[in-house]
Amino acid sequence: MSWPEKRTWIVPALVLVALALRLAGVFDSALPFSFYPDEANNVEHSVNFYVPGSGFDLNPHWFNKPALGYYLNFFCFGLYYLFGHFISGEFASPADFAHVFLNQERTGFYIIVRLVQAIFGTLTVWVTYRIGKELLNRQLGYLSALFMAIAPIHVEFSALGKNDVSAGFLGALGFLGCLNIARSGRRKDYVFAGVAIGMGWATKYVPICLAPTLILAHLLRKKAQKERPQTWRLLALGFAAMGISGFLGSPYNFLDPTSYHESIKTILDGAKGLFFGAGEASNYSMAYLARYAAWITAQNHVFTLPCTLLAIVGAVFGLKAIGKNKALLLLSWVVVVYGVLITTNSQRVRPNHLIAIMPALSILAALGFLILTQRLNRLTKKSASTVSALLLFCLLLPVPGAPTYALVKHYRSLYTPHPQRQAYDWIQKNLPAGTTILNVSEVMTLIPSTERIEWLGDRIPFEIALANRSLATIEERRKSAVKEDLEQLDRAQIHWEQLLQWWTTQQKKL
Repeated sequence: MSWPEKRTWIVPALVLVALALRLAGVFDSALPFSFYPDEANNVEHSVNFYVPGSGFDLNPHWFNKPALGYYLNFFCFGLYYLFGHFISGEFASPADFAHVFLNQERTGFYIIVRLVQAIFGTLTVWVTYRIGKELLNRQLGYLSALFMAIAPIHVEFSALGKNDVSAGFLGALGFLGCLNIARSGRRKDYVFAGVAIGMGWATKYVPICLAPTLILAHLLRKKAQKERPQTWRLLALGFAAMGISGFLGSPYNFLDPTSYHESIKTILDGAKGLFFGAGEASNYSMAYLARYAAWITAQNHVFTLPCTLLAIVGAVFGLKAIGKNKALLLLSWVVVVYGVLITTNSQRVRPNHLIAIMPALSILAALGFLILTQRLNRLTKKSASTVSALLLFCLLLPVPGAPTYALVKHYRSLYTPHPQRQAYDWIQKNLPAGTTILNVSEVMTLIPSTERIEWLGDRIPFEIALANRSLATIEERRKSAVKEDLEQLDRAQIHWEQLLQWWTTQQKKL
């Protein structure tokens, strides 16, 4: 392409566009509630590190996700309290702060966690530019950042209080560190890559998939420097940095190993599917799961079909342009993450899981765009700038299947009054005080009545004690059980463990 090699305004403009797209989704029609279960769950986990009357407890007691993202939210909530206590006068005490949260006045909490993710999402666009520039040149960096800025799934989750986007940012930083290792192999490059991957793992487990890329970067650098080969000490330093940062970010994964293992047992069972036929891989063939992941990627609300096709073109025809070593590193990022997502999920790959490799997909799409521009340039004899401008214009048209169309639909749904919020407003307006409401599975975000809280206060300890007694009885029966009875005891144990977990969660929420 004949684009100018450097334009200082392009990257700031792309970052501002990315920030605007993400901030536009922070304030939706559901506030002060969130009807996205994972977001509400994440906010509750983040708040639970301090309880008025009992003090701090930094053990999350729940390890389906690591704790670093929750710690960051908790820190921001602390700043929110300090502002409300000392400056605005909104909160007289920590108990008053908790009272506001428990009475569903959670607008401030949801906005805080969403802003955190919006900032990380915007920074990911900048990191994607840096990776594209390092892989080839500024042109690839500009295009990669553009695809990243408008990726529908990334825009959507950058305005939700989940940790996919922040973990994806740290994973992208880790990959940038791996590129620096392959290029120069300095001590600080190993430390940087290790810390970024470790912190990403402490935010959400997927970034640990970059560990093989770190090893590959070391091997490629060692091979390139025959006259001054790198020692394995540097690789050990990188992994030490990864382990230390992972520990500091989510320490109770190590300090409470029993609870940690119980929480991630589903993930471990899924991983066995690759070798032992357990988990999702036992229900579907690996080929089907791979096709399903590709199909999810091409969905309109994820990466869209045009961008996915461009990424395929980039992977097939464009990798040669960036060189063998860099291509191997980029492919290792994509292939390992896809492989882990396919083989370890208890469900099939979900759209938000792909956020972990959205920067890599954006880079591949940018490579595909460059290849297509070159081919059309030769075919039409038009200038490269004209061809690229027309391609970008077509890509950004708000027509069905295009990224901009998906974003328009997303914002329209965000600012259409949410049915549950409408139902809540109707209840508040039309039902007399004291009305009893059957709230099955807590579908509505309602404040429990005093009577129900008192009933739960008596019921929960009874249910927990019953579950513990039943589990103890099962253990006793195992000692004298014959082989035929063990399967029945296993089912009973799973039943009571699930009940114990559910009632323990209710006690913590209460």
